[in-house]
Amino acid sequence: MYENLIIDINNLWARAFYVCKKETQRMPDLINKTIQHSMKMIFSLQSKYCKDGLVWLLADNPTSKLIMRKELSDGKYKANRLKETDGYYRGIDYLIIVLNNYSDKFKSVRLKHLEADDLVPTILESTIGNSLLVSTDMDWARSIDKNVDWFNTKQIFTISNFESHWKFKPTVDSITLYKSLVGDVSDNIDGVKGITETVALNIVNNFSSVYDLLDSVKKKLEKSNLLSEFTKTVVLKNERHLLMNHNCIYFCEVDKREIESCIMHGSFNEKALSILYKTLDFPKGFDTRIQDAQISFGDIFSNFAQTDRK
Repeated sequence: MYENLIIDINNLWARAFYVCKKETQRMPDLINKTIQHSMKMIFSLQSKYCKDGLVWLLADNPTSKLIMRKELSDGKYKANRLKETDGYYRGIDYLIIVLNNYSDKFKSVRLKHLEADDLVPTILESTIGNSLLVSTDMDWARSIDKNVDWFNTKQIFTISNFESHWKFKPTVDSITLYKSLVGDVSDNIDGVKGITETVALNIVNNFSSVYDLLDSVKKKLEKSNLLSEFTKTVVLKNERHLLMNHNCIYFCEVDKREIESCIMHGSFNEKALSILYKTLDFPKGFDTRIQDAQISFGDIFSNFAQTDRK
């Protein structure tokens, strides 16, 4: 069991959405079902990996991908992503609101201009005990440490089995260098043509960063002899490409105090949940803690008027 479960909420939401989309195309029903399915996925993860610990829900700012990294990549970053309707993104908002009122075990964080993985290092600094990061995005593996594992929904990776599987040790710089070389289809980051997987692994295991690689090749340092002349030529020819990839992949600079001030501490609020469950057409009995399953709309608005709001 882990003492902290740190979830990429946008990543989880997207997976739940496309599961539910197979059942209905009608947007209101689809969003309501996706919220319910997302919650069930979170509860399952909580029960399996973090029964008595804290669950952190880290969310992208809805426009984060359109700001910093898009500018750094000449507009290419995530340009291949299919833009969903406004309802899709509002559904994430509703999910977070529901979870903020569900339990004091839940904490949510979302900050302007940052993506969820940018928040991870600061959140880890504020946690006590071991943590499990949950995301299919390899960017989250940059935070693997002796007390931090990464679950890509198929396998839990520690430092040792990540190294065994991927053939290099996971660090912020090594994963950034690897992805700078081979690219990332999901984020529309193109790899460097002429750099094979084998060559990329050779580079990652012998150079500490993109800057180290470029500096070694330019200055013809001794360790650059580990590369073929063809690879050296490819590296120099793609200097701008490598630096652009590095800047898109590397963590954004953050104000830790700003992140800490944006942490929303959840607490069980029966009145708020009654309103939300009714509004979002949750099935009766979804949450057995809610006593009045037959609550009417009149009761909802009466309760809402009496609900304390911070």
